[in-house]
Amino acid sequence: MRRLKLPLIFTLIFVLVGCGNSESAEKDLLIENIEIMAEGPLFEGSNTGQALIEAPLSDFLNEHKLTNEQLNSAKVSEIILSTDDSTNFDIFQSITLQIVSDQTDMIKLGLINPIEKNSQSLTLKIAEEQEKLIEVLKQDNVYIIADAILTQDSDSNLKIKCKINFKISHK
Repeated sequence: MRRLKLPLIFTLIFVLVGCGNSESAEKDLLIENIEIMAEGPLFEGSNTGQALIEAPLSDFLNEHKLTNEQLNSAKVSEIILSTDDSTNFDIFQSITLQIVSDQTDMIKLGLINPIEKNSQSLTLKIAEEQEKLIEVLKQDNVYIIADAILTQDSDSNLKIKCKINFKISHK
């Protein structure tokens, strides 16, 4: 009799945990056409460019009929950088991409180092630590910051196009 109770108890626990009300789902938020600008003259070494994204979650929330309170977390799943047709990333040694708002701390999203010659498109390595990313995305104004190491001076402005795919977890 005792032998039957123990497996039965484990089976009941397994069923209850497996059927719990954890109604969490994950959806993609793709933000394209981000233009990161660094105004020249730029010098060999470290340089910074930035882009403003206004209300990054607004369309996402409307499309999926969600509220900020229903959002649990966010993770970056992909970052792609590109340049205009006539240019490439040859004067770049490395690029680190971060996100910040006026009300939150800066969070590293990804980086690439080294950068291959003649590259017009780059896929960044995603940062492992992304805690509190959802809190940044909930803000009205979000800044994408690119810290780039250049191998030579440039008198021109540099414009980098950026596409970021976020995985948003919600209730």
